[in-house]
Amino acid sequence: MPSAEHEFLVLQLDRSLKMIEGSALFGVVEAERKKFDYGCILQRDMSRPLVAQVLWSHQGGIDKDLRTLLHDPEALLKVYLVRSTTSHRMRIDEVIQSYRIDPSLRPKLAGLKLLPIPDNFDADDQKQQEWMAMYVAKKLIDDILFGVLFGRLNEWEFGVFVDHNGPLGLKLAILDEISTSGLESMPRFKEKISYKTDGPIREAIAMLSAAGFVRRLPQSVVCLPTVKGRLMLDLTKRLLFERDRRAGWTPETLQILETLGIFDPPLPMSQAVRPSVGVESLLTHSDFCSTQFGRDLLADVDLAAPCFYSSFERQLLLDSLNGMPGITEAVFDEPEFLFFPRGQQ
Repeated sequence: MPSAEHEFLVLQLDRSLKMIEGSALFGVVEAERKKFDYGCILQRDMSRPLVAQVLWSHQGGIDKDLRTLLHDPEALLKVYLVRSTTSHRMRIDEVIQSYRIDPSLRPKLAGLKLLPIPDNFDADDQKQQEWMAMYVAKKLIDDILFGVLFGRLNEWEFGVFVDHNGPLGLKLAILDEISTSGLESMPRFKEKISYKTDGPIREAIAMLSAAGFVRRLPQSVVCLPTVKGRLMLDLTKRLLFERDRRAGWTPETLQILETLGIFDPPLPMSQAVRPSVGVESLLTHSDFCSTQFGRDLLADVDLAAPCFYSSFERQLLLDSLNGMPGITEAVFDEPEFLFFPRGQQ
């Protein structure tokens, strides 16, 4: 029979994902657990099945747990919550090393995430439960959301984007157009964003490419969307929505801003968390993106039940690049983030 610690960790994994889902930057759909302790599907750009196992008491189950996780034909994310004893970690390292040195098995390690759990966790202690809930949530945000689903967007890249000078709103208009339809012809692209001056466009695209928000194909002007760039755009929508329609930042948004290190602490004698200068600048550009370029970032968002992410329109992008040499479905793959919109690899 599973221990109280084992049962608590499985329950907390589910609670944490669904709590963070309140950001509306991704979705969680329940999935059949089959032989796993937990299973779900994370929705954002494309569905990524996630399965999880918890190891607490039985060290002898490590080999079976890892084989079950790594050889599942459907899961892209494989989470192993493991009691962090020396003997447990040694055995896990041995198994993982055996996969790394075998070229035929090494690819199966993709998507494996270890979440070490302090050895002396007591599920009957209320204070320890509260601490563990925060710990599991933070690990999921760091390792699963920002580590994979959000393309590893970080504070530096956020700063590169918000610090970029140029016509107000232009960089967001460019990012929005590339994230939706790509860039395959500069004259046509300038018509779509209603801006005719080459210099500021090229400077903005160079910034977006350097920060990983778009990907430029070699020896061409063609630019494609990326996981990270789409998240940057959706996070901007989330912030714009909360500024205009909420009394303050929600807990889910604060968690994301804290992870990125982009909010200022409360003023003395105040409990209100202030948006950073970068966030304020981003929101100003959002306003000008609407007024100057006719792109209301919230135009397609159901304000009564907001969802800030959308499906990745692979076929639409392929059609826009039709006829260009060397363009195949594989140009959209981002293996580092388990992103294979043409199908699971």
